[in-house]
Order: sequence, then C-alpha cells, then structure tokens
Amino acid sequence: MRRSVIVLNSVVLVLLFSCASSTPERVDPDLGIPPPDRWTSPYPLSYGQIDHWWEEFGDPALNDLIEKTLERNFDVKAALARFDAAQAQARIEGADGKPLLDGSLSASSRRQNVAVSSFPQGSDVVIRSTANSFGASLNLS
Repeated sequence: MRRSVIVLNSVVLVLLFSCASSTPERVDPDLGIPPPDRWTSPYPLSYGQIDHWWEEFGDPALNDLIEKTLERNFDVKAALARFDAAQAQARIEGADGKPLLDGSLSASSRRQNVAVSSFPQGSDVVIRSTANSFGASLNLS
C-alpha cells in the first residue's frame, strides 16, 4: 500500500510540474546597422498603380502576355460570376445579417359534460369540466 501511495504521489507531481511553463526572454541581436528614420519608396503607391504592377518592368512582351492571360482566364471570370450570383441570391433571400424575430400566441378552451346515472339514489349526475390552455413562443435567430 505504501508503495502505491508513493507511485501515485510521484505521478501527480510529475503531472503538476509538466503543466508549468515559462516564457523565454526575447533577445534581439544587435546587428550594428541602424534602421532608417523613415521607410520610404521612390514609387508612391496608390490604388490604380497596384493593379498593373508588372508595367513597372517596362517590358512590352510581358505586358502583352499578362493582358492576354487576364483576357483568356475563364476560370477566374467564372469564379467571379459565381461569387456575384451568390451575393445577389443572399440579398434576395434577406441574408444580410439582420436578426429575425418571430413570435406566436395560442389559446384553446375545452368543455366536457359527462352524465352518470349509476348512483343508488336513481338520479342522474352531470359532471362538467372546463380546461383552458394558453401558449406563447418567441424565436430570435
């Protein structure tokens, strides 16, 4: 018994210490090269210039090749058309991210009359019962 307690305690200690972690200190090496005050580029970036980046090489053959590739790349055009169709279908179905709130109310009433004539006095007894039921539901999705 004593041996099993020692083994169990050892296993528990190993498990506890294996969960402990420490983050090593980050040491940035000193390369001896100071970074420039401002990272600049001789070419200003604007939205229109990013579209035709290959024109910066000044190679008319490359420009012609890329233009032909873009014109004849039907896979990309088909994917864009499917994407546009999916967006249009989502707008039609109202899937624009707005929550949908739905609710309903219900009520019912039931009346029951039972005639019993088996009493020893010979008189008929009518037992009347009424049951009302009400319900409400609210759904938010």
